[in-house]
Amino acid sequence: PYRRQRQMCIRDRYTITSNSATAAEWQAQNVFNTTSLGFSADDVFDFSCVVMATADSRVTVKLCQIDDDDNQAFYKNDVQLKAGKLQVIKFADCKFAKGAASPVKLIYDFGGCEAGVDFVIANITIIKK
Repeated sequence: PYRRQRQMCIRDRYTITSNSATAAEWQAQNVFNTTSLGFSADDVFDFSCVVMATADSRVTVKLCQIDDDDNQAFYKNDVQLKAGKLQVIKFADCKFAKGAASPVKLIYDFGGCEAGVDFVIANITIIKK
């Protein structure tokens, strides 16, 4: 049987420039807080985005409830980015650890980056199944 999928896109493209060099994870967090995006305990979804950096760097990506960092749907640290190359980041069949989550925040952390690096985040897509 055909299952209808709902797709939500959050803008097409964001550019973030690192103002200073950092040495470790969680020292260069960029957070997309939502006001109306929520998930029930039964929701299963796929996530994808594209990230590009102007210098070799790394990124941590995490989706969690705004007021409960432990209620996360996914967390991936140390995704390696090569200068000028598009990196597709995907997570399939996601569910929140503690069931329902609303509202949620999407975190991109570029901790460990050099100063003056431009990071482009594009095509943020969540597909509820």
